[in-house]
Amino acid sequence: MAKIILTARDVGGAGHIGAIAGALDRRGQQTRILAQGKAVNALNEMGARSDNVDEVFTTIPDGKPLSAAKVEIFAEILASTGIDAVVNAMSTFGSYGVDEAVFIAARQQNIPTFTMQDFWGDVERVNGATADHTFVLDEFAASLTVERV
Repeated sequence: MAKIILTARDVGGAGHIGAIAGALDRRGQQTRILAQGKAVNALNEMGARSDNVDEVFTTIPDGKPLSAAKVEIFAEILASTGIDAVVNAMSTFGSYGVDEAVFIAARQQNIPTFTMQDFWGDVERVNGATADHTFVLDEFAASLTVERV
């Protein structure tokens, strides 16, 4: 069975990630959630267990790039646990945190990446790349996403 890491920084993304994690857990899938900020509280309220990574990201202001050292923290987690896929809830353009750091680390290790879209057509590019797969809201979102990416 595959090992999956899910991430959430924002409350909206936490809703998606919590639902996916719950479904995967019910199927016996091995998952781990890394969350920060308000997403931690939202996931707790949903009953989803998550690792709070706020300490790692307390010094990254919005719009500033992630340091290699912060990405390396998650690269080590991915490598040491043999993760097979990463599911991110990237949603705030230009703001970097756990979603983007784990995404970059996964791309460096050729781990398949998936992202949840929380608004029609929005696809965040991190270091010029988008996720391998994007879960969209509906057919309209799919057509906008294909057009934009």
